[in-house]
Amino acid sequence: MTTDTTADSGISRLNAFDGLFLRAEHLVRIQDYARDLVLASGTAGGPGVIEGFRVTPGKTQEPGKQPENWLDISPGLAVDPAGRPLRSREDIRLPLTDEFMPTLADNGFWFIEIYAGTWQYGYADVSGSLCDEPCAGGTSRLLYQGEGVRAQLSAAALPEFDGQQPERRRNWLARRQFAAEETDGERDLLATGNAPLVKEMWLPPVPAPSSGTQPVVRIGVLIPGRSKMSDEVDTWIARRDRGAAPPERAWRWRLGMRPWDVYVAQILQFQDQLADRYPQPSQPAQRQVRLDYADLIREAAAKAVGRAQTKVMTRQLLAQLADDLTAAVQSVSGPAGKLFDLGFADLPPAGFLPYPNGSPAGVTTWLAEMLPATLSITACTCRPSDVAQAIEEAQHRDRIPLTASGGAKTEVRVLIPVDDQGRVPSGWVAFVRPDRTVCPTPEERLDEVTAFEVNFLDQQTYEADLKSLESGDLPDRYAKAPEDQVRTISLRYPLRGWRLPDDAGLGGNYGRLRQRLRESKDLRIFVLARAESELPVGVLRATLLVDPLALAPWLGKIEPVEGRNVARQSIVLLFGPEKLGIVAKP
Repeated sequence: MTTDTTADSGISRLNAFDGLFLRAEHLVRIQDYARDLVLASGTAGGPGVIEGFRVTPGKTQEPGKQPENWLDISPGLAVDPAGRPLRSREDIRLPLTDEFMPTLADNGFWFIEIYAGTWQYGYADVSGSLCDEPCAGGTSRLLYQGEGVRAQLSAAALPEFDGQQPERRRNWLARRQFAAEETDGERDLLATGNAPLVKEMWLPPVPAPSSGTQPVVRIGVLIPGRSKMSDEVDTWIARRDRGAAPPERAWRWRLGMRPWDVYVAQILQFQDQLADRYPQPSQPAQRQVRLDYADLIREAAAKAVGRAQTKVMTRQLLAQLADDLTAAVQSVSGPAGKLFDLGFADLPPAGFLPYPNGSPAGVTTWLAEMLPATLSITACTCRPSDVAQAIEEAQHRDRIPLTASGGAKTEVRVLIPVDDQGRVPSGWVAFVRPDRTVCPTPEERLDEVTAFEVNFLDQQTYEADLKSLESGDLPDRYAKAPEDQVRTISLRYPLRGWRLPDDAGLGGNYGRLRQRLRESKDLRIFVLARAESELPVGVLRATLLVDPLALAPWLGKIEPVEGRNVARQSIVLLFGPEKLGIVAKP
């Protein structure tokens, strides 16, 4: 029963009381109540694989018979979209036969899925109804219902899939599936129009209605072979381990983020495919044995005997054999080929690449052979723990295309983990797509200061200027005097700060002014400011201008004066006439 202020949850339990005649329907209601609570709790945590359910292809070939192919699925635990736990305690073998493989349409492939399976077992006698047939004979029925996990293949298709080159189909499918997942999650909503002002974007999401179909958990993809490529199983194109709860996942998508389980799946998909396609390098001991064989062949070539022509041919053939063997051994110290040639058209935002050489010095050459020229690579050494931080920070960044896009190169940062001896002990380097945050440098707030370099030819003008400056007045004639008498220099200092002016700041006059100060026989220095509070910083600026290293004490003290007619702070250097007889102190 519900009222206007109460909504039905769809969950009900038995209201037991003394004297109730307990029947099967009552026991079923008790079981349904417990089941519905479990399903609600499971739904709240979200679907996904918790552990296990590894998919491994198998094949057997008996003489005179068609080969048999199958997929082995290991035990595991998962939760389906309806919240139901899927637990398997034994391997599942899924035959790859017509009976279990749906027919593919054009551009088709299969998803590998698991879902809840039930079966009944264990017979028990059915007694007659106590009230209606107390003495009638009974029959038997199945007493128990087992629950477990079933596996299946479901057909799917993507346009243009068949048109891809055989070795590129796997990465192409991964790229398209990851993009479709982001579209379904509405990750691109913020990129549309006036999204921040669309009210519906910021309201709690409405639960999706039940589709009415069997809830499944995808644990992989089976890609049909083409040309010389056999069928391939890719786990992480489809599998998502259980991660964030539905509301967190939904809001991450809505805010333009990428949920952690999706990000990890993209990295793992790349690493899994790379491990399948990338040849394993020889072990160091094996390489050394082959090099020793090459040396023995060269030694034998040097000892070749016989006719002159035969001896020359024998030596040439043995020498060529030794060189070929050496080249084959040395080739394993370089990459097996560019990632693009191994079937990759793009990479996840972060990942790991093999690097067995051990020295950071060879990384640049290695990367040039492994990665295309469409990437702008910056290699950095770091501690191994720094790699984990960098990979975590790349979670929400775009994937890395390996093909040119409008001529612009994609920036990639390669992290080289080194030990205390500067070596690369791990046999790998990491790559991440760095951020492209560009912030304009804030315009520095500056104080405009005017410096006057004043020269005198007569005693009268000199004394008049001194009197004016000592009283806080900047002589009016400085604005109109010729340059050989008053040179005006504009200086810029940090707001309410100081620093040593450079030659550019002095308009190219710094060298000349420094020489003039060293030769000065009479110099008076004044600092004029609009307020007394500005005078201390003015004295510091004047000091750095005339004697930054305090090597010329004879230049005299700097005289601060509160100016009465100055628009901005001013530094006045008065070079008196030599006929005054004031001689600089040594």
